[in-house]
Amino acid sequence: MKKLLFLLVIALGTSSCDDEVDIPLKDTTPFLNVDAWLTHTGETQEIVLNYTRPYFDNGAPEPALEAEVVVIDIETETPYFFTDEDDDGTYIWVPADGEVFGQLGHSYGLQISVDGNVYQSFSMLTAAPPIDSITFEYNKKDAFIEEDYYYAEFWARDFEGPGNTYWVKSFVNDSYLGKPEQINIAYDAGFSAGGEVDSLIFIQPIRTAITPFPTETPAVSPFKRGDKLRVELHAIPIEAWFFLYRVQDETVRQPGFAQLFANPLANSPSNIVPTNDDVSVVGFFSVADVSALEVIMSDENIVDRVPD
Repeated sequence: MKKLLFLLVIALGTSSCDDEVDIPLKDTTPFLNVDAWLTHTGETQEIVLNYTRPYFDNGAPEPALEAEVVVIDIETETPYFFTDEDDDGTYIWVPADGEVFGQLGHSYGLQISVDGNVYQSFSMLTAAPPIDSITFEYNKKDAFIEEDYYYAEFWARDFEGPGNTYWVKSFVNDSYLGKPEQINIAYDAGFSAGGEVDSLIFIQPIRTAITPFPTETPAVSPFKRGDKLRVELHAIPIEAWFFLYRVQDETVRQPGFAQLFANPLANSPSNIVPTNDDVSVVGFFSVADVSALEVIMSDENIVDRVPD
């Protein structure tokens, strides 16, 4: 009986792939989406506000205009006012010469007033450990890559004390590796709590995830001499780590039979809170310290692996 039921489930799963299914969705009122990832740097800070669209609507989101946006240093009560200079929903704060956004160890509050509603959020700014170096490892061609190739690793050590969370970003020749499957986050020096990797060097899968591993056929080496690689280590709050974890879980879906039992799609949990209980909001607010290192691939930073 169990075998028959198993075969029936497979038959239903495979046959459904041939049928077009029209799923009627209820019309919903658009609500605010907040993209507010600020950094402890001297760069212009951006907060992007727009409105959600129906699931099957592939059009560009409508910007939220004429909003009042301010971030306040809770300890010093210093306000940072963000303005929409181009009327496109992108609100910016421009530092003066030599000015850096935020102070380490301070907490920050975000307040957004738009369309008669008020939204609030809080985040704390903690330090990021320095990146010691970036290396490129030589590898002989194999069954997957038809030529000798190189992949990159960054070297940094988690700060002592459990519960540090990070977002590792990489840029190859100034192009950001920002696909959902390229989200690279760490809990202490590993993947999650309980890994007993506190205060260690980041583990190998996280170190090498800065490499844009090839997906095309035939595959080519991710790096060649003269390529520029920039790695940024963002010290993010635990809530931001969980948000990114859920984003990757919701967007990187493995095809096949397993999807029959996968959790349904859902919005990642937001730390933005509307003061009106009848209003919905998505997105996230985070402040992060950033350590960064940029190198050019050359003979000086290539590690030659001993051939097998």
